Amino acid sequence: MEEIELAAKRYHEAEEALAEAIRAMQDAVDKITRHHLPVIKRKFERAGAAYAELHSGISASPELFRKPRSRVFHGVTVGIKKEKGRVIIADEEATVKLIERHLKHQVDILLKITKKPVKKALQGLSGADLKKIGVTIDQDTDNVYIALVASEVEKMIQAFREEYMAKVQEKEEMEAA
Repeated sequence: MEEIELAAKRYHEAEEALAEAIRAMQDAVDKITRHHLPVIKRKFERAGAAYAELHSGISASPELFRKPRSRVFHGVTVGIKKEKGRVIIADEEATVKLIERHLKHQVDILLKITKKPVKKALQGLSGADLKKIGVTIDQDTDNVYIALVASEVEKMIQAFREEYMAKVQEKEEMEAA
């Protein structure tokens, strides 16, 4: 047990050293970000305004894009594009019945019929019930378990992930606008 305790100590120390290196890197990144972010924000705003102006011009002149429907200017493809549109089904049961009645020759393409066991639900059954239905559980063995308690690295990674996802969402919202 002493060997395991010493190994855990070495692992903890290695993780702490890694966390310190990540903190140092993050500090450097934060400093660079603070220096460059104002310029990037201004350029982002200009690019957004230029995009909005271009979008408005195309929207106001759809007749210019009848044939051809798109053109390339200065490396930017502009034009009018037909979107696929959304399929809206008000009553699935009624739609299934109508497909079976009116489009019999396309049923196998238009309808999806599946029956299969739900593995997560089956895991909750007793061994006796699983045996009755011909299901076995594989690889339900003991495995080594190692987890960091309140790991700084995990907190930093989660913070990176949240910051990245917020930026992605912000970008998508800007593009949708």
